[in-house]
Amino acid sequence: MKILTMLNTKFELIKSTFNQINFKELSNQAVTIFKNNFQDVISKSKNIAQTNFDLGMYHYLLGNRSDAILRFNIAKFINPNYIASDYYIGRCYLESFKHQKARVYFEKYLNSKHQDFIEETQYCINLLNNKAAEISSIPKSIIKATFDIIAQALDNNKIIIQQQDIIPQQSLFSSTIQLLMAKNKPFGNDILDIGSGTGIMGKFCRVQKIANIIMGVDISSLMARRASYLMLDDMKVYNNVKVIDYESYLKDPNTLNFNFDIIFASDLITYNSNLDFFFQNIYPIVKEAGLLGITFKTTNNKDVEFKPLFEQFYFSSEYVKTIADKYSWKLVKEENTTFSNNEQGKVIIFSK
Repeated sequence: MKILTMLNTKFELIKSTFNQINFKELSNQAVTIFKNNFQDVISKSKNIAQTNFDLGMYHYLLGNRSDAILRFNIAKFINPNYIASDYYIGRCYLESFKHQKARVYFEKYLNSKHQDFIEETQYCINLLNNKAAEISSIPKSIIKATFDIIAQALDNNKIIIQQQDIIPQQSLFSSTIQLLMAKNKPFGNDILDIGSGTGIMGKFCRVQKIANIIMGVDISSLMARRASYLMLDDMKVYNNVKVIDYESYLKDPNTLNFNFDIIFASDLITYNSNLDFFFQNIYPIVKEAGLLGITFKTTNNKDVEFKPLFEQFYFSSEYVKTIADKYSWKLVKEENTTFSNNEQGKVIIFSK
């Protein structure tokens, strides 16, 4: 009987406790907790997607294309709104010469109606469709990415600049020195280096002490950083390096506030075929009798030839000189040079 009484007592206690529970309130609390946790999961998922996209860009700039593709795929799997992943996966496959896979992702990107990389994607599809004749310019973001990748490779010692890689710059500088000596102005020159890259031309100028100030312009922030950190005898090689594409730089009204004795544009037109814009808009910022030195890769086939494999423009020297003459530039020096991989090119110096 005592055991039965104890059980009845416990049962009544449980029953009383059970009747006091407000299940509606518990249900509301459970829903609130679920909502909060769900939002937290969504927020973390967004962060994970962004983290993977950023890692994809990191690997892309390092040239680790397989790792980049993996991260871009993860970003889009977690959050389908990361549509830019399709464009970058396409670029990774294109640069790995896996053209069929590249085409799939470029078409996916175009079908998405995403707008950020329309110009770049159409350019890449023209490459895949062998429509080189329809390509008159390389999208600026692709030029920037190309030189960001090279800068990262240099930073990580994946590539090393060899002596043969700088033959065009050496030829351009040697020819410039000869002309300065003939003009009796070997010192105190204000110099602009457009497409300054790693700062090779600036360093030549400081070593030979021909410069007063040296300004650099480069589309790649990573290249600009390398040039801006260059030192010689406890002195910065460049007084300033501006991160901007050269067309925007020449369009900027502030650019006209300063004129230069010498402008170097080594290998610049290899990535920018609009020679009319170049020669016309650079003219106002060169001092009277000032020099403009350029290097470029040559072709004998036509005036301008775009080579899809390298994504570069090649020119006939006669065409370049004809366009320069159109904007009152005077030819003062021309010589042959050799680029890496034994590609033939020209060094040409004009005077205003």
